[in-house]
Amino acid sequence: MSPNRGRGASTPHERRCGKCDTPLAADNTTRMCGRCLRDFGGLDKPPAGLTKEFFLTAEMCAAFNSHHIGRVFKAYRQHERFLKLLGRPLSQEEFGRWLGLSQTAVSRLEGVKPEQNIKVLREYATALHLPKDLLWFDFPGENRADIVREQHAESKLARTAIEMTATSGEKPWSVAAGSTEKTSDAEVTVINIVNLAQPSGNPIWFESTHRKESRQQEVDVDDVEMVREMVSTFRKLDNKFGGGRARTLVNNFLHTEVTPILHEGKFVIGAREEYFGAVADLNQLAGWMAYDVGDAQSGRRHLKEALRMSMEVADHARSSEMLSGLSHHAAFLREAGLAVDFAEGAQSHAARSGIVLLETEAAVMAAHGFAIKNDASACRQKLHKAEALFELADQSQRPDWLKYFDEAYLAAKFAHCFREIGSFDEAESFARRSLEMSDGYDRGKLFNTALLATILFEKGSFDEACMLSKLALKMASRMQSNRTAKYLSEIASKLAQYRHSADVSSVFELYIRAGIAPTR
Repeated sequence: MSPNRGRGASTPHERRCGKCDTPLAADNTTRMCGRCLRDFGGLDKPPAGLTKEFFLTAEMCAAFNSHHIGRVFKAYRQHERFLKLLGRPLSQEEFGRWLGLSQTAVSRLEGVKPEQNIKVLREYATALHLPKDLLWFDFPGENRADIVREQHAESKLARTAIEMTATSGEKPWSVAAGSTEKTSDAEVTVINIVNLAQPSGNPIWFESTHRKESRQQEVDVDDVEMVREMVSTFRKLDNKFGGGRARTLVNNFLHTEVTPILHEGKFVIGAREEYFGAVADLNQLAGWMAYDVGDAQSGRRHLKEALRMSMEVADHARSSEMLSGLSHHAAFLREAGLAVDFAEGAQSHAARSGIVLLETEAAVMAAHGFAIKNDASACRQKLHKAEALFELADQSQRPDWLKYFDEAYLAAKFAHCFREIGSFDEAESFARRSLEMSDGYDRGKLFNTALLATILFEKGSFDEACMLSKLALKMASRMQSNRTAKYLSEIASKLAQYRHSADVSSVFELYIRAGIAPTR
């Protein structure tokens, strides 16, 4: 034994407990001594009493949204709480002991298709103390929507308590400079409820510092129809002129007309689900507009809000649509892994909705993610699945908000995938088919025209590519759209690459004069 091992002395490399400073045994791989580890809860069973905040990290939320218990396991094991306390993630073997599973079984669950047995899922959720409002399945005699409503009531009560305190001039969530007064446990609880249990119909980023005096309003079918009509009108403007033209109108309507009703409205029987669906569509549209003008962060936030609202009322069809939208966003931003993950989540909801067109959409979104990953085999498998599903789909099942997803839209996604993996003949064929689209989708026709132009440049068909490049530039003159600029920049890059040709060079000059620079 080293002479420096007595109490209070340590060698330069001696490891000590991060909580009580006791020397750690050589075979202790954690950052805590045995006693502190037992106080922590040990590694023999899941820690009980975890706060809601533990489950609201980005990684945990993404895992819950994927409806894949294996991903929840992995996010749980790799949580920063364990990294801080143990110095490493929980191993699959340690985690498996909590659930009576072998390391191999945990590995399989984390890596394969989601567990579908509801009874088994309930057992896992109970053992791990997973919050029921974050789950995608119910327990016997319970309903997640009721659980969420109860939490919303707690949140409203907490918010009222804070507003009453603030009215008296006191702010329990802050401490004056130089003050030694501590916030009480009760006050901390109130603050946590407000911060962590925001109602899914109450997106905090839309709240105004000058809110009108609250008023309760009865919400019925007329209110639902009004929101739907506004969404339809805004969507037509968006498709014709781009997101930059109508985004302010949409955000103002969402803030001044819709959000107050979500706060204070009293829903007649049957209206709540319909109203939430209509407002989810409005958030989706706001998300697409934000994305269209280059505000990716707001776009993703709006779509996640739409997803939360859809899931709250168990609307699997809309949940699938919102996840497919998130996948589309991720693909545009070249986030291939996220694109595939969101698409798989969309596939799960689509299957539960019974709408085959939504399964088609999820499959082609996953294909695009795999294409960006340069996984041609997986991409083709998903495209084959999408094609087969589209043939089977009952077109009469198409909801109004899915009217855009037709053969031309699907062809455009196929063209993007084939261009991505370098199969330009197939890409050209589908890009031409994508131009056979319905009236009213001016921006989409511009995108597909630009897509075909870039493919033809790759194939050396310069004459037609130049003609389409000039057409795309003309079509873009009335668009306010960041995505339009990106498509035109891709054309400019091809023009720059092949400008040794006189015809190509002249078109390239048109782009330069229009302020369209090649992508870097």
